[in-house]
Amino acid sequence: MYQDMASQTFYGGFLHMSAEKKMKYIVKDLEDFSPLIIYIKKLYFKEYEDVIDLLKKKIGSRIVCLDENCKKIFLTKDLSINYLDKMLRKNVEVIGLGIFIGSIIKKRFVPSPHLLEIIYRSINKIRGAVSAEKDGVKNFLYGKDLLYRSLKDLYPPLEKGDIIAVLDKDDYSVIGVGELLEDLEKIMILKRDKRYENMPIVANVMDLGIYLRAQHMFIE
Repeated sequence: MYQDMASQTFYGGFLHMSAEKKMKYIVKDLEDFSPLIIYIKKLYFKEYEDVIDLLKKKIGSRIVCLDENCKKIFLTKDLSINYLDKMLRKNVEVIGLGIFIGSIIKKRFVPSPHLLEIIYRSINKIRGAVSAEKDGVKNFLYGKDLLYRSLKDLYPPLEKGDIIAVLDKDDYSVIGVGELLEDLEKIMILKRDKRYENMPIVANVMDLGIYLRAQHMFIE
């Protein structure tokens, strides 16, 4: 998952490294990338066009998957696509460009914390999320699940199995994403039952602490 930082180089907004074999990638228009569109429409059906417009203006209109399975999905501008072609013709493996917006995991779209941060701040409406108390934030950033005792507020739509955002209750920043383990109605009941306070409610899928853990790995 992590790579040797000494062999990586930033160039024109790209992070790239030498490649021994030809790299395959997928490019689509933002509105033609159905996994992301389905996700956005579920959260922001009425504001769908506003969300799409802000993403185009703030980031770009082109989706790039840097592998055939779309495990690394980026949103970028047309200019970046041109540069990507040039790098690949030089046999350079590009491992990042534009903004990392998520991954396809088990055939569904998993948004990156940064993508959700941009949407929430721009639209000023939080949906498909929960906020966490201080201890829950700390534990989630260490790769642990969010427990009932650390659950603060709920922001529908929330259904069992959904990939949702986890927020810091103090500043509403997105600290990660996870899989919701119960439906909203059941959460409201179990949250008041002390027998469940140490049970997980959001399974950690991706968190911002991964960058700190990676840095620690490089230092060692």
